[in-house]
Amino acid sequence: MFDTVSAIGRGIASHPRKRSSRPRWGALVGVVVLASSCLAQLSAPTAAAAAAALNGPIVGMAIAPGGGYWTVGSDGGVFTHQGAGFYGSTGAMHLNRPVVGMAATPSGHGYWLVAADGGIFTFGDAGFSGSTGAMHLNRPVVGMAATPSGRGYWLVAADGGIFTFGDAGFGGRPPAAAQPVTSMSATSTGGGYWVTTSTGTVFAFGDARPVEAAAPGRAVAGMAALPGDGAVRLVSTDGASTVLPPQLRVAVYGNSLASEAADPFMFVLTVGGKAAVTLRVYPGTAICDWFATMRADVAAVRPDVVVMEFSGNSFTTCMLDSHGQPPVGAALVARYDADANLAMTLWNPTGATVIWTGAPVDRVPSDTAAAITDLYRALPAQWSRTEFVDAGAAVEDNGRFTDTLPCLSWEPCTGPVAVNGTRLNVVRAPDGVHFCPVTVSGTTPCPVYSSGAVRFGLAMAAPVLALPQPPSPAWVFER
Repeated sequence: MFDTVSAIGRGIASHPRKRSSRPRWGALVGVVVLASSCLAQLSAPTAAAAAAALNGPIVGMAIAPGGGYWTVGSDGGVFTHQGAGFYGSTGAMHLNRPVVGMAATPSGHGYWLVAADGGIFTFGDAGFSGSTGAMHLNRPVVGMAATPSGRGYWLVAADGGIFTFGDAGFGGRPPAAAQPVTSMSATSTGGGYWVTTSTGTVFAFGDARPVEAAAPGRAVAGMAALPGDGAVRLVSTDGASTVLPPQLRVAVYGNSLASEAADPFMFVLTVGGKAAVTLRVYPGTAICDWFATMRADVAAVRPDVVVMEFSGNSFTTCMLDSHGQPPVGAALVARYDADANLAMTLWNPTGATVIWTGAPVDRVPSDTAAAITDLYRALPAQWSRTEFVDAGAAVEDNGRFTDTLPCLSWEPCTGPVAVNGTRLNVVRAPDGVHFCPVTVSGTTPCPVYSSGAVRFGLAMAAPVLALPQPPSPAWVFER
């Protein structure tokens, strides 16, 4: 059987094909649009009325760059709205398979229609770059998207197979279990695309930003990329639509404390698809160990929020002085001050919010560690879009070191009981520095519940969660 993945980049000419009957497909299946400003024009009653008067239901829509829009029926009949020009249709042809979508050319003087077998029909100044019309597909094609140049396009099949033609690049495909796919939409740069399933799960590829999850309960028929910030609009088979805002892109750089706290930090930020988190954490590292990675992440990850957690390590090569010795005392503080400001020169021009994290007091207090926390505390006064969070306070007793704290109302209590009967959890490691309540070696994960890691991770995440958030996606009927 033909594997849709193996067809990427292949193009085979397509021609009108005969068929004996016209199957009745559900309304609004496979809607593909290049923008969404006119989706409100096609409300559920309008779509239903159009489908009732046509040989086949409306299955696709495309926005004319110069104004107006087109809709297309499953028989390939094209209808113009609000001044969009008519350049032809397949409405009078007999097709092997019904039309499932359309896309407009950049000029607005043409469009492509795509059939369920991947056959491509070109009208106006739309060029033919290939099709899957002569291929055997595992699942039918359900939609298409054009590149910004107009010299290529993508087709997507119900199993998530992506077919690229012309200058359309392959950025990836949904996993095989993510079926059925119903639509796709390209980014304004042509460097990526989104693919959605019937349940509203949206996959982002290339430079397409991941988006928040759709509220469950509706069958998704199509999607449209909104201009500007990377949001997408989904339309359901009953005509409702919802806007999914882009996920917040969060990058975390840190040492062992951030590594221990990574799981709770990620959980609270990624639940419901609010954020996409990139972790750059490793025990024993210093700020300077991550400079090369940060420079690469400026372009590759493009974080909206950067969280920095470094408590003062000086073990790695980048921290050694000209004599091969690690700095101590005031020299260590000065080095961290210089490196923190160098990091800010990387992130500040990107517009990202940078959050510096204070470490907890150790069992053996250190003036050097306190001075490093203080320099982080001073950064917001020196740099815009910069914050400080004293996450270490979450595992301290009013600024003092403590091995235990009263159990939080929602967490398991695994520690001792205080003299007054209060249930306690161990929040610091036996070494008086870390969080795991039992001794572990190297980078070994903590094998038991670590209340200290949870508290520190939640405190690190708190300022991220406090940033302005778009409203949760909701389905609405627009008139």
